[in-house]
Amino acid sequence: MCAKTKPAIVLLIEDDENDFLLIQLALRKAAFTAKLFRVPDAGEAMAYLQGWAPFEDRVLNPAPTLICTDLRLPGMSGFELIDWVRQRPEYAATPIVVFSGLLDPGLGSQLPGTHLCAGKTTDFDSYAQLLCTLLEPEAAA
Repeated sequence: MCAKTKPAIVLLIEDDENDFLLIQLALRKAAFTAKLFRVPDAGEAMAYLQGWAPFEDRVLNPAPTLICTDLRLPGMSGFELIDWVRQRPEYAATPIVVFSGLLDPGLGSQLPGTHLCAGKTTDFDSYAQLLCTLLEPEAAA
C-alpha cells in the first residue's frame, strides 16, 4: 500500500487490547516495517518519551517518529498528554494522531497539537490509509 523508505517508530498510547490489535493490523496493511511500542497510559507514555525507567535504553526504546493516542486514558487525559508532548522541543514536529471513541468515526478532524484525529472504528483499511499518509506522505499522494 505504501512505499517503504525507512522504518517508522510508532508509540501507541492505548489501554484497550482490541484497539491495539487493530492499529497493529493497520500497520501491516500499510506495508510498513514499523516498530510499534505500546504503553497503556499517559504516565508510561511520559516515561517512554523522556527515556525514564524502564525505558532508558534508547536502542530498545527509540524515540518515536509518530505518536498515536486515545483521548480517554487512565490517570491523565489524552488532551493533557498532547499538551505535555508539545511542550517538549524534541517532539515539537513529531506527528500526533488521535484515535478515540469520543470522536465520530470519520477521518480528517483535527484537535490543537495534533496532525489528525479519527473516531475509533473496526475498519483497519481507514487506519492503514491514515498511517500511510502520515508516515509516507509522498507515497500516498
